[in-house]
Order: sequence, then C-alpha cells, then structure tokens
Amino acid sequence: KYKDAFKNVVISVTATAMNFPVLHEWWDELMSFDIQIFFSKCHYPEAMSLDVIPNEYKAYQIAWLKRWIDKEKRESSIASANHAIRILENSEYKPEHYPKFIETINYLDSIRGTNIRDLHGIFEDIMDER
Repeated sequence: KYKDAFKNVVISVTATAMNFPVLHEWWDELMSFDIQIFFSKCHYPEAMSLDVIPNEYKAYQIAWLKRWIDKEKRESSIASANHAIRILENSEYKPEHYPKFIETINYLDSIRGTNIRDLHGIFEDIMDER
C-alpha cells in the first residue's frame, strides 16, 4: 500500500554497533519491503561505530548474509546484501574504542531504563567480551 502513496522511496540505514550485530534478526523484514536500500557506516561517535564490535561478531553476520544471498533471487536485494557485507568487511575492530562503547551503552541504558543485554543475547556476549 505504501508504494501507492510514496514514489521513489529509498531507505537509508546507518550501520552501527547497535544494529549490525543483530542484522540477521531484521534483514528479512527490511528486504521484504522491496525498496532500494542505501547503507552508510557510522564513523562518529566512535563508540557507536562498527569498529567497537570484535571481528568475530561481524564475521558471523557476513557468513549469514552470504547464505542469505545464496537463496535470494532479487538482484536489488543481493546488491544490498553485498553492500552490507562490504561495510562489515571494511570495519576493523579497534579495542581502544571498546571501553567508550561500554560506557556509552550503559549510560544510554540508564537514561532509557533499558538494558541492551535484554535486546539480544549477542549483546550480552559483546558487552562482556573484553
């Protein structure tokens, strides 16, 4: 129905430390919209960039996306997945930013009354990683 109301819609997704580690949870729904997707990588604040996420978590998402591509037929969705893979591959873990990530997430959780560890088990692992 949205396609009747909106023309030439593009979805812009910023790849951050909070959304790309759980990409496998929301990817299918995003792709189901069949709308052009543009990804950009968060560079600042550094505490929210993918560079604070240890490489093994990004490798998991890359492998998941590659398996997803193997089953996908739509070229535009495959292009989006390849774009997301490139962002993940071009993000290198920077342990010097990790403490600020923990501090920032704990602060945001305190003002929102939330706990990122409750969002997905992967965050419990990431938050307790180092």
